[in-house]
Amino acid sequence: MSVAPQVSPDIRFVDSRTAGRELNRWIVFPGDIIIQRRKWEMDWLRAGGEELNSPCLLRYGRGYLPRGFITPLEMGVEFFPVDNLPPGVNYSTGLELDGVPLEQKRPTEAGYRSPNLAQIPVYPGDALSNIMAAAMNDQGRRRGIVEISSLKGKEWKELRSFNPGEKGFLDVLDEVYFGDGREPTLKGLEDQITQGKTTFPESAEIADQMLRACFEFRDWAMSKLDQEHTALRATPSPGQEPAKYSPLAELLLVQLEVERMDQPMKSLADQNLALGHHLQSALQGIASQNQGFDMERFAQIMADARKDDAQRIARLEARLASLQPATESDAVTYDLTGERPEGVHHKTWEKLRRDAGLE
Repeated sequence: MSVAPQVSPDIRFVDSRTAGRELNRWIVFPGDIIIQRRKWEMDWLRAGGEELNSPCLLRYGRGYLPRGFITPLEMGVEFFPVDNLPPGVNYSTGLELDGVPLEQKRPTEAGYRSPNLAQIPVYPGDALSNIMAAAMNDQGRRRGIVEISSLKGKEWKELRSFNPGEKGFLDVLDEVYFGDGREPTLKGLEDQITQGKTTFPESAEIADQMLRACFEFRDWAMSKLDQEHTALRATPSPGQEPAKYSPLAELLLVQLEVERMDQPMKSLADQNLALGHHLQSALQGIASQNQGFDMERFAQIMADARKDDAQRIARLEARLASLQPATESDAVTYDLTGERPEGVHHKTWEKLRRDAGLE
């Protein structure tokens, strides 16, 4: 089962006295396109999903949208040195420490949190527009990020609860839909959402939007794999290494349960590896029985074999010679005054007698 992302505590970057409030937005993404190296570098990315350049994604890590989790876009900020801001820009230095704005604290109390670092507010609606502009046209396809419209304006505390014995709406939805965790494949995730929609009818609209996200992600991911397969089918130029799957494609193959095109090559390599292991085991067995390889003994065995072969060949040649037909050189062995021996042609017999002056 999947790993749950870590939840950050209440975050308040912007001073509500000057920045105001905008409605939160909630989005979901059903895929995992964070390669393994990034997950090793950042432990809080291990649940998979996507990294986005958005300061309004805060709950599970700045800019992190975890796979299959309905995630809020909340009021965020971009940091910028105050001295470099042009006149008229709306900004705040309203970071709070223990509920007191930093500009009211002495530098020794504020620590590394400098009040001279401006915070330019970024509103959830603006962040959503930026995210969707990229996600809805990724090389002509939608990547699968979808807004859960029915949750627009809802606060985190309205939908999630960390108090023992209490459950928010999304806590119940997670429990009904996903139980112990989200399935690692897209088909498995879709099945969980479909079953949860039947069990929890109050969430039917949310389920439909999550299933639409799954459909869009499958279409986008298949287009990426098609590009990879085209490269794999191409014949490499002389001196060029054969194409192989990218780290992103390795993730998509598992989630979409697509058969690898390089599997026959991998099977052949596995067979060769297994054959090598068997050969090594056999050689080790021979060495253990013979207590090592004796080169002189091996040479003597080969010499004896060649000698035996030479004797066998000589015997075969002698036997073949005994089966050869009679020739003129054999005439002295015949009694030409008697009857023609069997096996001698009558024409040959007559010639022998003429040559001997008998006819």
